[in-house]
Amino acid sequence: MTYKFKELKILILKKIPHLEKNCYLECISSNGEHIKIFLKNGLISKKLFILEPGSTFLIDTFNKNEKIYLNKFDLIKYRPELKNYQSHKTFAQTLNLISNIFQNKEFSPKIYTFASNLIHNQHIDHRNYLLYVVLNFLFIEGFIDYQSNQNPKINKIIFYGTQTNLDNFKKIKIPIELEKELRLFLTRIIEDNFNLPSIQNLLLV
Repeated sequence: MTYKFKELKILILKKIPHLEKNCYLECISSNGEHIKIFLKNGLISKKLFILEPGSTFLIDTFNKNEKIYLNKFDLIKYRPELKNYQSHKTFAQTLNLISNIFQNKEFSPKIYTFASNLIHNQHIDHRNYLLYVVLNFLFIEGFIDYQSNQNPKINKIIFYGTQTNLDNFKKIKIPIELEKELRLFLTRIIEDNFNLPSIQNLLLV
């Protein structure tokens, strides 16, 4: 039997148990794919223990019986070291958000690069972190641009938020009412394009 091997970079989003010893890795790839990789003995193998959510790897895979299997892997960057409860909570929310938004569609390879870099940001526990994440995801995928809103102040935030890093974005002071308007606007975009009430709730906090 001939197997088709494929090399790619992945960000692991979830480790899903399968029976007692096996599991699936739910990942996004640098090719703009949402994939699941089957790991035999993935829950008990010491060698495979390093394959954790939030880590990035260069991997080699092959397809067999309609499943994707791991042939070999090299660590690019291990999951971030988190300082407190809020950081752990936001980290989990971010991986879940990525999983939900890009579960059933192809997406720009820029999403992989943006997401795998952002989860290591030291300001992951900042209150506007998830707002920044969603803002950029929607912008990269073409759901919003600099002229998406009737309010020029909202458009200005979209421009600044998508052209700077989180370290700079967290420094700007957005008036409460304007921030509320921005969150509602992004929620409507999600409602129009995705069926993801949990993400809408994150934005309405």
